[in-house]
Amino acid sequence: MIVGDRNALSLILSPCIEWLFADGGRPFPERVRAAAAAGFAQVEFWTTTDKDLDQVEKALHETGITVTGFVSEPAGRLVDPATHA
Repeated sequence: MIVGDRNALSLILSPCIEWLFADGGRPFPERVRAAAAAGFAQVEFWTTTDKDLDQVEKALHETGITVTGFVSEPAGRLVDPATHA
């Protein structure tokens, strides 16, 4: 972040670890750790149903990485109150 320059644009990269850091079939929590080791502060991924979220959460806490986005499941219309309980 650039301090003191209100007109400056500051971007923080957030790698999608769904396919980045996946070499060799690396387990998903290890992808979080690999992203942190590469200097990233944030990550994103696609879905949650195929992941051990307890282990992902552990890796996030260990590294200080935050999640910037993921796909909500099941897919639905977020703006339609009839599709929410």
